[in-house]
Amino acid sequence: MATKRDTKEQMSTEQEIIQFFRDRTETLRTSKLRASEALAKEQGEEEVIKRSRTQLPLGGPLDEAIADFEQHIADDYVFLDPYGDIVTKSMVIQRLRSGRAIFENFTYSDFNIRLYGDVAVVNNQIAFSGIRDGRDISGTYTETHTLQKTKIGWVFLNSHMNRVMRKKANVVTPV
Repeated sequence: MATKRDTKEQMSTEQEIIQFFRDRTETLRTSKLRASEALAKEQGEEEVIKRSRTQLPLGGPLDEAIADFEQHIADDYVFLDPYGDIVTKSMVIQRLRSGRAIFENFTYSDFNIRLYGDVAVVNNQIAFSGIRDGRDISGTYTETHTLQKTKIGWVFLNSHMNRVMRKKANVVTPV
């Protein structure tokens, strides 16, 4: 039977995990914005508009954000994306660095967190605006993540994402 202290510790750990998710996405979002602003000063507005959906320069805040994100992904990480692709850590980082995957306006909801010692299984819903390989992938998705608590904090071990589809009169449409 869980004691009051156990319940309090679990709630604290769950809040820590939710904050971990928000920190990773906020770091990438704000760094992309700062990199865009730096590019605007350097090359003018037209160039920023032209390149903002393709590739931002490496170095500076965007590269720092990707490095932060990279250290919170296990070396043997596997992500099963909504399109059936099996994506490794190096592929995730390469997509972010190349501009092949750009995500903005993250909204997390419906967290369900189960703790097993230093491992957590997290289910949640996420809505975002995004482009991958030139294709708009904005929408609402469900995610399942396996995380492990390490010396540096929580680290992604495995992830799976599905697009939320809404059924309307015998027609299924993306949300």
